This record gives sequence, structure tokens and C-alpha cells, in this order.
Amino acid sequence: MTACGDDDSGAADGGRTKVTVAALPLIDSAMLHIAQDRGLFEKEGLDVRIQQIQQSLQALP
Repeated sequence: MTACGDDDSGAADGGRTKVTVAALPLIDSAMLHIAQDRGLFEKEGLDVRIQQIQQSLQALP
């Protein structure tokens, strides 16, 4: 799993920090989807976008 921050435009969306997380389609990534569905990221001030990838090399910038 790899996470990369986006831009610093937190004020426009209520001060939340934007984060993109690359996730492989494996059971290990289930926790990300569960946390997002339950609003846990929002409660912590994060705007998380989960990007599905097929291989770990796609997570590298």
C-alpha cells in the first residue's frame, strides 16, 4: 500500500487533507474500504481516494 498527498487546498473542503492510496485487489486492502465506508477517514480530517492498481509498480511515481 502506498499513499501520496495531493495539493494543499484543504480550506476549500473543510480543512481536510487530501490523500490518494494505491491498493492492490487483495484482502489486505479490505481495511481501507471498510474505513472509508464507515467514515473513519473523514472523522480524522482526511479526504481519502482509494486508487485500485493491478501491480505494485503502478504505485511508484
